[in-house]
Amino acid sequence: MPSEETLIFNRCIQEAQRVCLSSPRIQNSGDIAYWENQLIQIRWNKILKLKAFPISQQLKLLNSRLKDKAPSYQFSPDSFADFLQNFHVEALRAFRREFELDSYSPKSRLQTAEFFVFCDRYASRKILGGIPLIRRRALDFLHSRSREISCEIEAAAEWPDELSAWGGMIYKAYVRAAQEKEREKLAAGDRAELISELIKYLEARKQTDCITYLKLVLDDVPFSEIYETLGLSRRQRDHLQQKLRYYVTQFKQRTDIG
Repeated sequence: MPSEETLIFNRCIQEAQRVCLSSPRIQNSGDIAYWENQLIQIRWNKILKLKAFPISQQLKLLNSRLKDKAPSYQFSPDSFADFLQNFHVEALRAFRREFELDSYSPKSRLQTAEFFVFCDRYASRKILGGIPLIRRRALDFLHSRSREISCEIEAAAEWPDELSAWGGMIYKAYVRAAQEKEREKLAAGDRAELISELIKYLEARKQTDCITYLKLVLDDVPFSEIYETLGLSRRQRDHLQQKLRYYVTQFKQRTDIG
């Protein structure tokens, strides 16, 4: 059986290969192996760097980064802790899905370092409009929490006094489970459909550079790696971002997306 290090390094290879296959520039560079090795080493070094810390410290470092990316000032300390816990679970599901690991859970320092590096990149993924995924999830969480509180109050009022606490607790669990299931189903379906339509829109306008950039962002490639992979100068980078922003805005207006 392969060692823990080998399995994780192989996942770095798998992710790097996926990025290289989705990048026309890399495919046409004549040196795909070079770029693949660069991406592998960047990912592996980040994991090793985080592995140097105990798991508890790894988690503190991750949550500190997530706090900077999310509108944490809108939360109470307790509610933000609940949000982070939910986000960790979502990221773990995404990790399992993308690497086809049905029941995987990280346990060792190296495994948690790999997952926390993934979680950090997952939080930074951009959805339509350029909003970081974690910010959208945070706003959705705040909105659902306010509705949840209202529902719990109404539910408690409908139970006999001696059962109100127990009934409210059952109802709260039911509401959370139903909302989470529905939100995941809608978010996954809507996101995939919108991305597909946006790419078709860009293809019709022959914006291949925007498509390549968008796919790399959606694949959770860090921006520094994207710019290096595409060989963009700062000026070229700014121009590409402005152009993509323009087409996304036009696409949103065309499809009446808020």
